[in-house]
Amino acid sequence: MAEATVVPESGPRNPRFPASKFRPPKLMPGLVRRSRLLDELDRGDQVRLALVVGPAGAGKTMLAADWLAARPERPSAWLSCDAADADPLRFVAAIIEAARYGFGQPLIGEDARQLIRLDGEVSADAVAALADDLDVPDGTRVLVIDDFHLAGTASADTLRWLVEYHPPSLQLVVASRVDPPLRVHRLRAHQDLVELRDGDLAFSVEETRSLLAGFGVWLDEPDLALVHRRSEGWAAGLQMAAISIQGSPDHATAAGRVQLHRHTVADYFLEEVLSHQPPEVTEFMLATSVLDELSVPACTALCGQGSAKMLEYLYGTHMFVAIVDDEARTYRYHHLIKEVLQTELQARDPARKKRMHDAAAQYLVEAGQISAAARHLLAAGARAAAFSLLSEGVLRDVLTNPTVVSPLDLDEMRPELFAGAPEFLLPLAAELLWHGAFERGSRAVALARQCRIDPERQPEQAVRLALVNMLHCTFIGQFDEALAHREWARPFEAQADGVSDWLVMLDTLAVYCHTYAGHFSEARQLADTLIAAQVSAPLSEVFCPGLVSQAAFMDGALEEAGALAAGALAAARRLHFDRHYFVLYVLRTTALLALERHDLAAAAEPVERALEIVGGARPVFNYLAQVDRARIWAAGGNHDEALASLPAARAALKSDHSVLLAEADELEARLRLALGDQSGAAAVTERLPGDRRLVMSAIIALAAGNAEQAAQALSGAPAEGATIRSDLELRLLRASVAVSQSSPQAPALVRQALTVAERHGFSQTVVDTAPALIEHVISDSHLYPRTRQLTALITAGLKARKRATPAPRRGKLLEPLTAAEIRVLEKLSERLTYTEIAADLYLSLNTVKTHLRHAYMKLGVTSRSAAIKRATSLGIL
Repeated sequence: MAEATVVPESGPRNPRFPASKFRPPKLMPGLVRRSRLLDELDRGDQVRLALVVGPAGAGKTMLAADWLAARPERPSAWLSCDAADADPLRFVAAIIEAARYGFGQPLIGEDARQLIRLDGEVSADAVAALADDLDVPDGTRVLVIDDFHLAGTASADTLRWLVEYHPPSLQLVVASRVDPPLRVHRLRAHQDLVELRDGDLAFSVEETRSLLAGFGVWLDEPDLALVHRRSEGWAAGLQMAAISIQGSPDHATAAGRVQLHRHTVADYFLEEVLSHQPPEVTEFMLATSVLDELSVPACTALCGQGSAKMLEYLYGTHMFVAIVDDEARTYRYHHLIKEVLQTELQARDPARKKRMHDAAAQYLVEAGQISAAARHLLAAGARAAAFSLLSEGVLRDVLTNPTVVSPLDLDEMRPELFAGAPEFLLPLAAELLWHGAFERGSRAVALARQCRIDPERQPEQAVRLALVNMLHCTFIGQFDEALAHREWARPFEAQADGVSDWLVMLDTLAVYCHTYAGHFSEARQLADTLIAAQVSAPLSEVFCPGLVSQAAFMDGALEEAGALAAGALAAARRLHFDRHYFVLYVLRTTALLALERHDLAAAAEPVERALEIVGGARPVFNYLAQVDRARIWAAGGNHDEALASLPAARAALKSDHSVLLAEADELEARLRLALGDQSGAAAVTERLPGDRRLVMSAIIALAAGNAEQAAQALSGAPAEGATIRSDLELRLLRASVAVSQSSPQAPALVRQALTVAERHGFSQTVVDTAPALIEHVISDSHLYPRTRQLTALITAGLKARKRATPAPRRGKLLEPLTAAEIRVLEKLSERLTYTEIAADLYLSLNTVKTHLRHAYMKLGVTSRSAAIKRATSLGIL
């Protein structure tokens, strides 16, 4: 089996988030509303930042949630940070999703996302674009970023830029256990900061009285003062003290025992809170601490009947339980308390902790959540069982589950820990590769290849090895190698037991490989076989028709491609697979069909959706989407930008000898030719495979006016092309040569070529392959009867001619910018926000956005930095 060449992983990942990340926690019954702090937060609408800093359990989250609940008229967005947000790309994506979720505007952050995709990192430009989108002309809205300390210093620049480019209509509230690394002193000096710190968050004596009363605890003044003093007004400490005193027959004596400081939280919780609970409550909390979310079915699986009442009791008695989903009635423990409970469970009864993880795994298996179940088995130390489960379920999950994110913590999955153990490495490699951890998945594949696997004695392991090898090669576009792995598995697959899904996936990948290797009949036959087997609806109704639509498009059967893509896209929506990578082939066909009919806006939308789905996690999909985007830019006349984007596209593929690289090479040759660099185009053409090199050589010769050289290039071509598309290209080129040589056969050859193009719906292919032929049709129109298709073709040809005509720098645009649009662009280059531009030019915010939208369209760009770069290169700025 051939070894694959791997280029280091690059490019942004495409994160997915649970909806609970964007919802403030539900307020606890009996919450003390702290009006003095709410009033302070209200002042935040006059400054750049409201900062709430305090230790764990200080009440930061509940304060912010109560403030939003008390001000329901203000549109608000909420973001709960977690450790994964230490990745700046993920942090920005989370802010965008929070804003979309909270403000109900699905297009917020599109400019920022475009910049991040182009630059491969979070930049000040991207955050400035996001800040502009967060601004509104009227009213005020709120963004709360909670637990920012978990995002860490890695995401600090993003927050600093957001504060720096602060949109006037947005109130930004950040809660953290530690000071974020911002220029806080500068904000203080300019009176641009509202701060609530440890001392502000501490409960006053009266607030302590109210909190205790919520637990049914009333103390006289000396005892109340004692509890307040010993707890230091710490919210979590007071809650623990209230539970402790509440459970004691003598409140005054219990109050005298309170000795609570923040560093003793674990001891105090165990001694003064948990130990005073009924035994069944204590046992329930310890057992269920292994769960990430507390649902009635999950808790019942661990603790038996009565779990619903127990969850209601814990929530109703303020036992550090928060609601995750009110409708589904799922809860979670406070993070600190969960850690304390798990540590105590391990200390009291390690065997019981293992049993709880085992029970959770069994419940999750029955619920069809295989990867989540494997995580519990790993926590129980049952590595063999966990990876056996993955072996059985990871591919079934891919075939049936619309969620593309793994429940496993992929960042913690280090393949080197399992070196020499193929029974662990093979399912791990499949899990990592399918769920987007390509670099670690590649390491797992490399380690698996070093294991000794005897296909005769270990046919199951051999099938799995063939699959992960094939998957890896497919993801980097090395299709011949991938198909070789498929053939390697055939002799022993009949003897392999329990690997039916792995065998299905081998054939599924083979459909993909045959399609992009140009083996269209093999791809169709294998797809029909998989559909007939009815393995899963997504495979039969989305994946296979989507790939066959690609084969049909590349073959030139455009009508069939369109029908297949439309049906597969409808099925993807019905099955909720419209965000799964199964839909990428459908999106690609949809985009390329729109490009063929020169509908550039309709072509761009599915390409951008595809880029958003794949991120940098699946190289071959990322590469194809980037090349398609460059094609669309080229069709719109943005040759410089298209050419400049190709190196990044090639790097995304992570292979230096994939057959797919020819797509970028041919596009580069065409772009260089369009820019007048014939020698550069010829040099790139030499890298193309024989049939494509022949076509491009003829196109270059015709562009140079050398019909004889074009004819010589075509002399080595067959009389008919192997596909509808290649046959049309040869017809177009031969007709163009005849026109250039003033051959009497030229009109007949032209008519034949145009008839083929019209019959199959080709337009952009004609413009790209034979621009001189279209010029001939325009000038000698009397020779060719007008049809609707020919009229559309002439229109597309005229547009292409205008774009290709040299002109003064400022007139290079197909449609020049207006004076108003140029003034707005000039302000944009000064790094002003939309609101500042509007103020400087005495315009409304909507007028500024309209001018910029028109300018972006005319410049053929989608972001601030690209607009400035393009306008500068044209001499406009």
